[in-house]
Amino acid sequence: MASDGSCFIGVDLGTSGCRAVAIDSARNLVASASVALEPPDTPAPREVEQDPSLWWQAVLAVLADLGESLAGYRPAAICVDGTSASLLLARPDGVPIGPALMYNDTRSIAAAAA
Repeated sequence: MASDGSCFIGVDLGTSGCRAVAIDSARNLVASASVALEPPDTPAPREVEQDPSLWWQAVLAVLADLGESLAGYRPAAICVDGTSASLLLARPDGVPIGPALMYNDTRSIAAAAA
């Protein structure tokens, strides 16, 4: 199948970095980009946090990098996935109200048992 000029973008935001790919309608890789993230903070034993603004900056960086390679393509869809079981509390307008609690943060074990 020949490409019709559209592409599909996938973004994976993980603990250690952000990756993005673009494929065409024939499922051929058009472009890819990645950026590393600073490791999560461990402010105290059993606490593992990450600054969500780092996530946003990483997403913007990989999409900007990817976009430079997409001349002649028009994005038709984008799919985003993120690290599982991490918790980010946010205001109704989406603004984070603190650091993200990462999937391996165990400070709530005692509260869950109670």
